[in-house]
Amino acid sequence: MKILDIGCGNHKVNGAVGLDNVKMPGVDVVHDLNKTPYPFKDNSFDLVFANHVLEHLTLDLDKIMIELSRICKSSGKISIEVPNAPSIGAFADPTHKKYFSYRTFDYFGSNEQSYYTKARIKILKIKLIINLGRLGNIMFKPIEMLINMQPKIYLLFPNIFPVTALRFELQPIKK
Repeated sequence: MKILDIGCGNHKVNGAVGLDNVKMPGVDVVHDLNKTPYPFKDNSFDLVFANHVLEHLTLDLDKIMIELSRICKSSGKISIEVPNAPSIGAFADPTHKKYFSYRTFDYFGSNEQSYYTKARIKILKIKLIINLGRLGNIMFKPIEMLINMQPKIYLLFPNIFPVTALRFELQPIKK
């Protein structure tokens, strides 16, 4: 299985090719993530990780999704974790350029009638994540499990529970 970790920094996923803007331990390929194309052939990877990196890019999300879909195999998966827009962490970091919600990737769905993008993805799974440090995680773990069973209920009351991040598991739809 060939894995790409975009924006890996020095915390690269084991066995992955690490791609980042800056050369540091764990980075295998240095490339400006705001510039496409990325230095990989079409359909190169079975799994593409983007863990807390997309919110830092100035490149349009549309162009990012086109590029991630291009380098991911049609049977592959794209795993994206980003801060949840209503969380304090999303807005506290001045380097964040984009904000994500539970419905952000709906725009790229196969049934979407938008003519603004050519990127098409299938949403396989969305996970709402509560990360409040060790003690907070233990206390809120049952709530996290509950809201992931019924996320649409959470969407009615997004400020009641401290969902700090979202994890999307996506699959490119290729023609």
